[in-house]
Amino acid sequence: MNWTQGEQYCQAFGAHLASIHSYDEIHFLGSFVYTAHMALWVGAFSNDGGNSWEWSDRTPWDFNPWSNGYPNMHANACGILWDASMGDWTCNNIRQIICKKPLTV
Repeated sequence: MNWTQGEQYCQAFGAHLASIHSYDEIHFLGSFVYTAHMALWVGAFSNDGGNSWEWSDRTPWDFNPWSNGYPNMHANACGILWDASMGDWTCNNIRQIICKKPLTV
């Protein structure tokens, strides 16, 4: 799916593409990249040429998940997770996704 299709798919299940808020969380999500053997779309996106970034679930940007040298496209882009770090990529590319749903008790 492209990034938009992935976000819509996640929303159909009451979720969003995954946001990342800690070192532990990015390493946990990175284990799914290892299992899938490919990079995965996460919920990061920029609509202002890469100047600012947001999460699709609207949670705060309180952790810097970027791989060294990223983001580097300087364009509207979306976040892709590989290993235990993130890069920016053209949102129309086809990738697998990883959704994140809030815990309900």
